[in-house]
Amino acid sequence: MPGHGDAHGLTAALSRGAGLWHLRIPLKMVVVFSVVLAAIVVMGGVLFAHMQTVKRSEAAVAVALETLSTSAAARFDLARQETRCAATC
Repeated sequence: MPGHGDAHGLTAALSRGAGLWHLRIPLKMVVVFSVVLAAIVVMGGVLFAHMQTVKRSEAAVAVALETLSTSAAARFDLARQETRCAATC
């Protein structure tokens, strides 16, 4: 099995403290590609989490705007009632 030999070669080289410099080129490419894929997955997860936060904040803004609109309408109605009562009372 070629894949198994590569993994054994990686383990043997790293256990000797040789690092990546003494590995064969295909094995180096596998290691680097794995690191790049892991970074892409992590960045995708972070991006997804931030997008969910943005969606929740947009929903909170919509609720806040509805509350402000309702309070403005209530103030207007209260001012109109006070004006009407001041004129008739």
